[in-house]
Amino acid sequence: MEQASPRRGVRGEGKNNLSIRSQAYEEQVTGVNVEESYIVEGVEFDGFHDGILHDAKGLGYYDLTQTPFGGNVIAEMVDSANDQLEAVRAAGASTPIRWHLAEPEMLDLLQDMQRSGDFPAGIELVHTPPDF
Repeated sequence: MEQASPRRGVRGEGKNNLSIRSQAYEEQVTGVNVEESYIVEGVEFDGFHDGILHDAKGLGYYDLTQTPFGGNVIAEMVDSANDQLEAVRAAGASTPIRWHLAEPEMLDLLQDMQRSGDFPAGIELVHTPPDF
């Protein structure tokens, strides 16, 4: 299987209704303007470089998981991860997907979920501290 490339995915306008802080983090992770995203089979990724599809999860996610609505936040993240994996498969590709997590607590939470089978193992999870 080949990796996603400009032939399989396209740069496009992202749906980024983010805080200024989240926009800055996404730009840090992807190296491109927050208005640009990478679309594979209709599914948005924050960026594509070095043969990897990237998604940035900025500051604030962990605190949201600790609220009464935390289960919804986690469910949406799991759905998003599954959608991204399915899009890559549907494109006939095997391109790696890397989620950059600004918060070490969020990294720990999702890694624990991966180990227990509650978060897709096909997503690489890394802690990328904000540079601001």
